[in-house]
Amino acid sequence: MSMDPVVQCFADEFERFHNFLLQQIEVCPQEVWQSKNGGYYFWQEQVHAFYCVQLYALPDGQAEDDFGIGRNAALLREEYPKAISKQEVLEIAGKMKAMAYAFMEKITQADLLRPHPVLTRFLGKDRTNVAALIAMVRHYNYHLGCCDSVLRSYGLPGVY
Repeated sequence: MSMDPVVQCFADEFERFHNFLLQQIEVCPQEVWQSKNGGYYFWQEQVHAFYCVQLYALPDGQAEDDFGIGRNAALLREEYPKAISKQEVLEIAGKMKAMAYAFMEKITQADLLRPHPVLTRFLGKDRTNVAALIAMVRHYNYHLGCCDSVLRSYGLPGVY
């Protein structure tokens, strides 16, 4: 299926940042993976970045997946005491990428200004599909920067 050209621009940026997040997982040493930085564990921030794709791409009426750590831990509202493995996070990333693309493939230019029910409920104010697309890409980019700063603080090169 061919994606709408406007939505394709969002998909291209989503893909770019998704791949950078995957690179961070690959290069992150285990001691950093399990370290707490800026209030969060590196692995937990990665899970959070992927988890939140559901806020933007989850089909209305479908239950969220908390990946076994609970919604509050996935939303960085509380700590989760046991680190998730890199492989588990990569599996989460794959699921969320598929969900994001399923959402983006359904959106046309005519849909961009239509209400986005999941994001509207989560934020408690009206949000559109274009707002969800922008937020999904922006959220990835934000956490990419956060995790890159952690890598750099340990003397490692960032990926972005």
